Amino acid sequence: MPKEFKDFKREYMEARPSKEFKERMERMIKRKSIGKKFIGAGTSVAAACLLFVTSLNAIPVFAQSVAGIPGMDSVVKVLTFGRYQFEENNFSAQITTPEIEGLLDKELEEKINRDFREQASLVKTAFEEDYRQMKAVDPETHLGVRYDYEILTDNEDYLAIDVYWYHAVGSSSTVKQFYTIDKKTGHLLELKELFKEEADYKTPISQYIVQEMKRQNKAGINQFWTEENEFAEPFRTIKEAQQFYLNRDGDLVICFDKYEVGPGSSGSPEFVIPDEIIKDIKKR
Repeated sequence: MPKEFKDFKREYMEARPSKEFKERMERMIKRKSIGKKFIGAGTSVAAACLLFVTSLNAIPVFAQSVAGIPGMDSVVKVLTFGRYQFEENNFSAQITTPEIEGLLDKELEEKINRDFREQASLVKTAFEEDYRQMKAVDPETHLGVRYDYEILTDNEDYLAIDVYWYHAVGSSSTVKQFYTIDKKTGHLLELKELFKEEADYKTPISQYIVQEMKRQNKAGINQFWTEENEFAEPFRTIKEAQQFYLNRDGDLVICFDKYEVGPGSSGSPEFVIPDEIIKDIKKR
């Protein structure tokens, strides 16, 4: 991953985009980088990808106080708002826009859905720009883009969805954004809200993940950055705004993007946190 993208990634993952950062993103979108071998091709898609995550991470969360409302568990749901599909030789795009219904906080619901629509439009615009540029240079090159969602959990307690962006220009990358909604309150959950007030949840979770990474490395199951090396910093701790969701069994799943804690071959890894690790500090 180029250094400038590493720097951008570090900044947007903190979910506090600065004015300077936004200006840098706008410059990247405008930059033309199509060359003979397509070194740096797909700049519009890559830049839009960073803006996509920045916007979704910045969604505000509002507290609810409506636990126990009858029928609430069957009201919150995710639907498909719209679809766009393009296919021509080695160029393809599939864009599916989700829409959440049933949140009690309608301001939050509209904010999320507006972001979904805006990001889908951004993906489409970026793809069409790169398609025109790349086709003009070499009609046989490959560009593939997909923006879609997957329902991970849908039970009486939680609705968890994964909104993801995949794009391939030579190599491929995937960026994901997870949402977990408490159906009984209609509230979009933050990781810290799963634990008792002022509880240190990051330390035990991080220690378990490091141990599991090392176990998988040793067993040859996967490859993670757990030691100092010249290519990447080792994983040490989860972030304040760490990606997560609650699975069908109610277990906490900690998620990372591709290239975040390991090479591309590690994909977008997820770690199910055993209940015994966090049971004493959980709210419920």
